[in-house]
Amino acid sequence: MFGEDVELFYADGELVTPEAGEPFRGFLTIRDAKVFDAPLVGDCQLQFPATRSLSKSQLINVDGVQYRVAEQPMRIGVGNDLVVGLFRERV
Repeated sequence: MFGEDVELFYADGELVTPEAGEPFRGFLTIRDAKVFDAPLVGDCQLQFPATRSLSKSQLINVDGVQYRVAEQPMRIGVGNDLVVGLFRERV
């Protein structure tokens, strides 16, 4: 599964609009405080297709709420998906 198939998997996800680039869809979840006793960075976690790109410190809008990318995205699974921590921007 790659390309169009991956995009189709995220069709029901939240609308993600980067400050630069094309909008796409991804899954936003609240992050657990720790995984395997290792602290995580960010308030939330965004899982999105590896066909898209985000970078650390970038501002994005997810369904009308502004977030800052907290870290470099990491590949998960077989590499078709990325996951990244986000900080909600306080306004």
